[in-house]
Amino acid sequence: MPNLCSVVFPRFWKIIIASLFISIAIASVAIIHRSREPVWAGKPISAWCSQYADLNQDRSDAAKSQLQGIGKAAIPFLVKQLQDNPRSAPFDSQKSVSDSRSEAVLVFRLLGTNAESAIPTLSNMLTNSISATNLDSAIAVAESLASTGPASKPLLLAALSNPSRNIRFAALAAFGDFGTEAKAALPIIEARLNDSDGEIRSLALYFSVRFCDSREKQRELLLGAQKDVDSRVRSFAIGELNRMDHEAEGRSPENAPLRRD
Repeated sequence: MPNLCSVVFPRFWKIIIASLFISIAIASVAIIHRSREPVWAGKPISAWCSQYADLNQDRSDAAKSQLQGIGKAAIPFLVKQLQDNPRSAPFDSQKSVSDSRSEAVLVFRLLGTNAESAIPTLSNMLTNSISATNLDSAIAVAESLASTGPASKPLLLAALSNPSRNIRFAALAAFGDFGTEAKAALPIIEARLNDSDGEIRSLALYFSVRFCDSREKQRELLLGAQKDVDSRVRSFAIGELNRMDHEAEGRSPENAPLRRD
């Protein structure tokens, strides 16, 4: 009959050896995965992306030049950076998923219309289940999509009517990247003033006022928003009406009484 040691120790070592093999396998997959990351001028793209986001202007400018040289070849990597799966993105295991997404958005903005080939992929990512459940991911994807230029606008407009609140909010927020070019989309943006979500209504009001050239129309929108059931919408409307009154009277907002109606 085998004693306790002859049974326990072999089992113990089997567990240790199995765990060791699993660790080696995981490390090997990580190394192989890392090796697939494109390299440019002696550095992986992730390093250039991080450097481009650096607060040091000289370092950022140097990375900008390199990323512009990489151009469209960076797109598959940037798409990976936007993914909300820590096991596949980012390549740099020391970097948070949030940081990787932010860096990807910056580089997409740098590439601009040169990244138009990414539009179909980004459009699918904007409306998938990850964006529907993760607002940060949805916003990063929507901003990246908007950065590719006017060709992305119809897709973002379509996303404004998506059943997911996160996707609608992200698509609307991305219109800030278009600046005055968003004026053509005002009727659809204004339709979000009737959205079921108060934060979306508040953002829609902000853009509607910002992109509207008519002072009279701006005031009309803001007066109507004062009746909104959401305090955030009402607060924004009151603040903007106060600002408009102060400007009309030549007073600074700090020295004028607040509107109470």
